[in-house]
Parts: sequence; structure tokens; C-alpha cells
Amino acid sequence: MDGENKIERLSTGIDGLDELLYGGIPEKSQTLLLGEAGSGKTLLSFEIAYHNAKRGVPTTYLTIEENRKALISFVVSTFSEFSDAKEFIGTTRLNVVEKKLQYAIRSPESIQEMVAEIIRTTELNSSKLLIIDSFSLLRSLYGDDRSFTRGINYIVESIRDQGVTSIMTFETAEKDPDEPPGLFEESMFDGIIKLQREAISGSEMQYFLNVVKMRYSKFKSTLCKMTITPHGIEIEPKR
Repeated sequence: MDGENKIERLSTGIDGLDELLYGGIPEKSQTLLLGEAGSGKTLLSFEIAYHNAKRGVPTTYLTIEENRKALISFVVSTFSEFSDAKEFIGTTRLNVVEKKLQYAIRSPESIQEMVAEIIRTTELNSSKLLIIDSFSLLRSLYGDDRSFTRGINYIVESIRDQGVTSIMTFETAEKDPDEPPGLFEESMFDGIIKLQREAISGSEMQYFLNVVKMRYSKFKSTLCKMTITPHGIEIEPKR
């Protein structure tokens, strides 16, 4: 464990998750956050962005699918106790940017333009943390899973070259949540976190988190309960 503790880590601000990750996400690593619709990907990634921005870590939250105003309204209403969030959303501390990349990019060949745009966005506030939510809709640009994988790999490696810590979300199919098309190559990402949900009764849901992989961390992959509350996400770590 001594070697793990020497790694510089970026705290997620979520106690249970930091405990699972031995202090946080390794700096300059690239993490894939997987889950079906409604499993909490946006809330989890935004809370991590919020806590880091609050600590003064320049952060960019890039939303590809959601309207920026609607996204902020959803997060702030869910985490109602984050009363100070709007004080730094839109500042250099937390730059929330809406990029409808699936409409701007007409072909897989233009992915270089997309990456250049992402890098320019992070440079606006010298971001140390980048959240991209999500890459799911970009799948339609590619005719097959292999080409899609190459495209995502190009994005990941380009961001890695910038020395930015990133979290990228991807929506899996409800019928087969463990198999995102063309993406599930563990060597591509430094970390992989899966989210899932199960109906308890009526509309009540139980959420789960599973850290499948995180570089410089040693643990057994175990489902942990995840609860969404007004003061943030709570995770019951189990090893």
C-alpha cells in the first residue's frame, strides 16, 4: 500500500468513494464512468466537479447531450444543500460548457476537430479536471464498434497528452449494461467505474457503484450501495 499512498490523487469530495480509491482518482488519469440511463452518472460526475472547483481546482464540465441551463437546474435541485454552487459555476473555477458535438461533427474523420475544441475549452481556465458527459451519442458516427473504439482511444490519448485528469461518461444499454459497444477494453482507461440501479418497490430505486479498475489501487471489485441525497452522494464502501 505504501506505493499507492505516494501517488498524487485528486479527491472526489465523496468520502466513501475516496475511501474506495485510497484517497481519490490518480492525477492525470483517464476514468470511464459507465451506467444505464438514470443510474446517476451525471450527478456523480458533477458532484466530483463541484467539490474540486470548491477547493480551487480549475474544472471544466463539458455536456454533450444536455442543455447547460437544464443540467445546472437538475443538479442544483437534486443537491439542494449545495447552496454555494452557483457562486462559481460559470467562473474559471467551474466552467460548464454545452457542446452539441454530435451535430457539429459530421463524420468520424472530423474527430480531430472535436478533440482540438475540447482542448481549447480546457485551456480557457487551465483546467486540471475535465468531465465529459457523455460520449454515447457519438457512437452513431461510426459504422462499426472497432472504428468507434479507435475514435474514443484517440480522444483519451489526446487528453492524456495534455496532463489533465478526466472522467468520461458513457450510457450503456439497459438490456446489456456490461457491454458498451466497442469500448470495454480495460487497457484504454486508467480507471473504470460502473453504476447500476435496481427497483426496490414502485418507483423507489437502489443505486450501486462498482470500481472495476483504478490504476495504482488494489482492491476486489465489489458492489457498494450508493444513495443520492440533498447534501450529495453517499457511498457505503466495501472491500
